[in-house]
Amino acid sequence: MVTYKNQRIKTAIIPQGTKEIKELSFHIQEQLQRVVIPDTVETIGDYAFSGCHALTSVNFPSSVKKIGHGAFLFCKSLTGIDLDSVESLGEVNFKPCSGIMFGSGSRIDKFLRVGAFSMCENLKSVTLGSGLKIIGDGTFFHCEKLQGVVLPVSVEKIGINAFYSTSLRSIVIPDSVTEIGDRAFADCEKLGSVVIGSRVEIIGDYAFFGTSLTKLEIPASVKEVGVYAFSGTGLESISVDCANTTYDSRDNCNAIIETATNTLVVGCKNTIIPYGVRAIDYGAFSCCRGLRIIVIPDSVKLIGWDVFYGCSGLTSIEIPNSVEEIDDGAFSGCSGLTSIEFPNSVTRIGSGAFSGCTSLESVDIPKSVQFIGDGAFDCCDKLEVVRIDSTSPLLNDEEFLGMLPEGCMIVKY
Repeated sequence: MVTYKNQRIKTAIIPQGTKEIKELSFHIQEQLQRVVIPDTVETIGDYAFSGCHALTSVNFPSSVKKIGHGAFLFCKSLTGIDLDSVESLGEVNFKPCSGIMFGSGSRIDKFLRVGAFSMCENLKSVTLGSGLKIIGDGTFFHCEKLQGVVLPVSVEKIGINAFYSTSLRSIVIPDSVTEIGDRAFADCEKLGSVVIGSRVEIIGDYAFFGTSLTKLEIPASVKEVGVYAFSGTGLESISVDCANTTYDSRDNCNAIIETATNTLVVGCKNTIIPYGVRAIDYGAFSCCRGLRIIVIPDSVKLIGWDVFYGCSGLTSIEIPNSVEEIDDGAFSGCSGLTSIEFPNSVTRIGSGAFSGCTSLESVDIPKSVQFIGDGAFDCCDKLEVVRIDSTSPLLNDEEFLGMLPEGCMIVKY
């Protein structure tokens, strides 16, 4: 066991025979540039070299089997790390180092822990060992230059934020994976292709948010698609395996529909909403690139949370006489909309439902509308005319009247 705390050194040569480098041994040795580890060392303790900003070179002999939590945290100058022999790797270990390498014989055979390589800004490619089972939360979080990853067929779970904001171009999820965590590939703006393995059951919230996916195929195994899982993408086609018992893409509609509830949960710019759908919910078209027009059938009763949020290309929408509720943020940020006419079936308009519709000029509100939430028309600076039934209770609602932009004219009919 060895420790060098509180010494100002540039090169550390660990004595032959040492088996463990103790936790915090070289913590914040700001002048330390080079470490030589003998082939007797088996363990590097928690935070052993954390905060060694000038450290550029460390050799890892084949004897090293375990590296503790945060052992090289904030060693931002560290390059050329070969972890071929390591079997156990702690949390937030190399943040934000560069040049991490896993050899083809890597034996990290259980899981990569939370944030192990997060913010390793120069890491470009990774080959993972064939025994790896879990890629932990935030493992490659903000590794902005990471372009290539091959996931071994042993991986069972991809954790929350595992590859968040990387430069991956494509990814193949092997058939061994059953769960893709929340935001696992979110904000991977260059990610244009994904193959989802045949055993995946859960796709988490925002899992592929903000990617460049154009094609999506959901296998029969999928039982849960999280909210906003594919929002903000370039999706052009969507299909669900016909053997899936939870979801379907009936009539080649280019959408994911929850079969039991007839709720459309994911759409794209080419979606044709089939008759029979009763609800469109939770950001189904949120930030949908290229969506210009959508026809809502008169079977739909609910337009849910953030359904068309940020669809700036949407220029017109006809709400059918079946719709009873327009939920919070449903059309927020639809800056291309110029007018809205609500049918007599609508009773509730949620908070922020049309906020940020900066081109909206006129709104028609029928007597049936009993409630309009806070900020429903916030930042609708061009709204000039609100036509409203003369017997509507909203005419006496000070909160509603107060949310309209200055100079907006109310016309009773």
